[in-house]
This record gives sequence, C-alpha cells and structure tokens, in this order.
Amino acid sequence: MFALKPFQEKTLTDLRSAFLNLWKREEHQLPLVFQSPTGSGKTIMTAQFLKDLTGDPQFQADKAFLWISFSPDSYQQSKEKLYKYYGGAGELNLLDMNDLSQGKLHNNDVFFINWQKVVSKAKENRKLRS
Repeated sequence: MFALKPFQEKTLTDLRSAFLNLWKREEHQLPLVFQSPTGSGKTIMTAQFLKDLTGDPQFQADKAFLWISFSPDSYQQSKEKLYKYYGGAGELNLLDMNDLSQGKLHNNDVFFINWQKVVSKAKENRKLRS
C-alpha cells in the first residue's frame, strides 16, 4: 500500500465528510465533485476514498461503485493501480467487462468500464444495456 501525503489525507477527510453529509440528506442526485491537479494522485486518493467508505460505520448501505473512464485503456490502468494499491485482494471486488457473466453488481463491487462502451450502439456492446 502507498503512503498518502498530508495534503492527500486532508483532501480525503474533506471529501469523506462532504460525501457523508450529502448521503444523510433526503434529496437525491446531489452532485459531489472531486477535482485535483494532474499528478496529485487522484486515482490513489479515490482508491483510498472507496476503501474508507467500505469500512465506515456511517455508510453501511449495500453499495457498488462504477468507475467510468473516457479513454479506452485508462479503465484497465485504473483497475490495475487499485489492485496494486490494495495489495491484491481486499474488501472491494475489482470487476470489468470480463465479469459481466455474474449478472449484477454485489456489495462492494467496483466495476471499471470505458464510457464509449456505455454509449456505443455497436452490436457487441448491446449486452451492457440489457
């Protein structure tokens, strides 16, 4: 596991607090934007954020996460980076297109996909929409 820098720890504390405050509200579809400069460790911070949520007693909902990327290879790179960050197996199940046969997402699954696969009208991608 990688050691987070102090600014990353602070960012995660603030992000977790903002998320949990929004989660407790009755309204739905409330935006929460996480922005950080290039090279600041967004992938690692997001990996830690998901891990923290999984173990947080304030957030014990049955949940799965979608990790959507906008370039064809970046979803796989992100999945590999999270796998390394978590030291292999962990509380989160890292899935991608190869795992579609399981039929649905389960608690603590993280499903990695490229945005073009979601919006594609190509025949080979239709199984994502059923």
